[in-house]
Amino acid sequence: MLIASLVFAIMGAACFRNVGHYTAEDGSTIYVGVFHNDQPGVGFGPAEIKGTLFDASGNAIGTAGGFLCLGVDLGADVPFKAWTFTDASKVARVEWSIVDPPAAPYLATGLEANVTTTFEAAGKTYVVGEVTNNSKNVYVAAVVCASWTDKDGTVIREAWNNGGAWRFNPGDKVPFSLPVDTLPPGAAIHFYLDAGVTNIPGDKPATAVDIPTGALQHAWQKTTGAAGGSFVTVGMGEVKNSGSSHFLPDAVAVVKDSSGKILATRGDPSDCMVTAPPGGFTYMTYTVIAPVAKSPNVTLQGLQTNDRTVYFPQTSAVDFKLDDVKQTVTVTGTLTNTATVVLKQANVCAGVYDSGGTVRGVGMANLDVGATGIAPGATAPFTIVIRDPGGITKAKAIADGFAR
Repeated sequence: MLIASLVFAIMGAACFRNVGHYTAEDGSTIYVGVFHNDQPGVGFGPAEIKGTLFDASGNAIGTAGGFLCLGVDLGADVPFKAWTFTDASKVARVEWSIVDPPAAPYLATGLEANVTTTFEAAGKTYVVGEVTNNSKNVYVAAVVCASWTDKDGTVIREAWNNGGAWRFNPGDKVPFSLPVDTLPPGAAIHFYLDAGVTNIPGDKPATAVDIPTGALQHAWQKTTGAAGGSFVTVGMGEVKNSGSSHFLPDAVAVVKDSSGKILATRGDPSDCMVTAPPGGFTYMTYTVIAPVAKSPNVTLQGLQTNDRTVYFPQTSAVDFKLDDVKQTVTVTGTLTNTATVVLKQANVCAGVYDSGGTVRGVGMANLDVGATGIAPGATAPFTIVIRDPGGITKAKAIADGFAR
């Protein structure tokens, strides 16, 4: 049940408005509302927020932590969500503040969202639709945020997700799926939209490219029934890069009805976010929750980032161990920095295979490289835990890294 907050708080010139809260399944209290950016200067990115909770006597009894769902321009609004396990019945007021907002002077404009269907599944409401780029700008990777309000204008829910495609040229429509805690009847939706801006002066823009469907190899996909009458499709595989430039792949996985209306699309991002080098491969996964027993149509796109150099460390001594009790596969190995620069960030993905050579599980680890990074020629161990699908006979690992 949603309860309207007793007050909203103003910290400096920043304003938190229309704040409500409700109890989640895990017993936590979730605060949702709208932040209005009246702070002087330019807009900023999806900043961290903090709420200090006070009882009726004015004593601080806890905190709530969360984030703005998108970047926000000067004078604009954006929803937020924050969590706490402090007993909401003891909270008389909340003072909210922004924590170190990141600069984001370039935000996308000219975007429009529409809903094509909604359905219930496993305690969630899934809001599915499309975002249209009505501007003349080339964007990448649409981001969709929404708030829902009651008849009094109090925010009662908030959710966000990335759009289901990299490419977002003028006129393009990108599918999206927003899973939100089950909506009360009569809730009104309000969209807040953004995307990756590619025309920033002095910047090297990211580029979306098509990837041939045949690049997805050793692939596995299965659709099964799920709670609430919904259906879940899980897919995965290796994505081969036969081109001359690196890319980060994504699955544009969409379920449509006979009229072409979108019923479902990929939700969470891939379990692997390691770049595919020219002549090499990376892993990709996708999950689609749909209201009908229909497998998605899957096409592939890649994102070529140019703002920093990507390096490709070697992986070796890759092994795996099964845990029948926990039903997991633990993949271990060693990463070697083969570049001539210190790596300040390193990421490893592992894939596990059945006897037929099909990818049956994928996992990822962001290595802790410490303050000094990984020096040229130095090594670092990695461990990745993956759910055991059964019948695993082999594991492989791939990696990328960055000097900044």
